Amino acid sequence: NPNFAKAFYRRACAHASRNDFELALNDLQLAQKFEPNDRKIDELLRETKQRFEQYKKTMANSLKNFF
Repeated sequence: NPNFAKAFYRRACAHASRNDFELALNDLQLAQKFEPNDRKIDELLRETKQRFEQYKKTMANSLKNFF
């Protein structure tokens, strides 16, 4: 059902905007199951993975400097 994919996509956008990357990735993977050929989902999934990796690096550097 494409409506499920749209709902998961929108919720993933909300999670990503709050830097809740793990939740966003979970929702995007679910959306992709319903709509495997959707370019918007693929693009947001790729961008969210990149942002999550950058976020983890930033946090690691911040914590390293903290101690």
